[in-house]
Amino acid sequence: DSGASPASNAPTDSTAGSASGCPDKEGPLGRLPVCLVRVFGEAGSSIIDRKTENRVFNDLSSIGFGPALLGIFRNGRIEEFFTQLRPLGPLEMVTEKWTPAIARHLRYMHSLEPAAAGRGRDANQPDLWGRIRSYVAKGRELLKSSPEDEEDDFMTMLSTVEGEAKWLQRTIESHKSVDESPLVKIVFCHNDLLSGNILVPKDCDGQSSLRFIDYEYCAFNPAVADIANHFAA
Repeated sequence: DSGASPASNAPTDSTAGSASGCPDKEGPLGRLPVCLVRVFGEAGSSIIDRKTENRVFNDLSSIGFGPALLGIFRNGRIEEFFTQLRPLGPLEMVTEKWTPAIARHLRYMHSLEPAAAGRGRDANQPDLWGRIRSYVAKGRELLKSSPEDEEDDFMTMLSTVEGEAKWLQRTIESHKSVDESPLVKIVFCHNDLLSGNILVPKDCDGQSSLRFIDYEYCAFNPAVADIANHFAA
């Protein structure tokens, strides 16, 4: 018994795989969509809330954003696999062909309000600063078991990151009162929009088929933070 449970919105008919460019395959139970089984490791789960991730994934899946959620088990998830899509290359992200499509899709994502991502949060407070503080604290705790020279170097780096985060928080918050730009508005962000998390068609130029995947870092933050993170990637 794996403890697996079917998702409430899991596809149950033979069109499930083909609806989003994923062809069905013939199996012992009939025509089934190709699926991806993710098994979460302990290291990643120490900094990622997997329960929240699965809830957010389910919320996005229910509106057709990203892969369909097929099931959840104790330390993993089963989801639709897009066989007709491929990850975007790092250099492709900055081309005229894909940059506008990425921007449009990110704008759409920023308009979403998944219930799971907003559960228990202050609508005026971004997730970013608390998460950085949490990562810095975990880093300092882990470094206690490291060699002294490594500990000194990384402690200095963590202090630098912490200081820059505090400066950035003050800078963004000081602009809220005078800047009505949508860039400082708190929206639902991907927070990890590197090329590998952007899928595009393998065999055609269909920009409308572009997809974002991997939502473990999704949270509500200033839009500018998501954009900056994407350009850094």
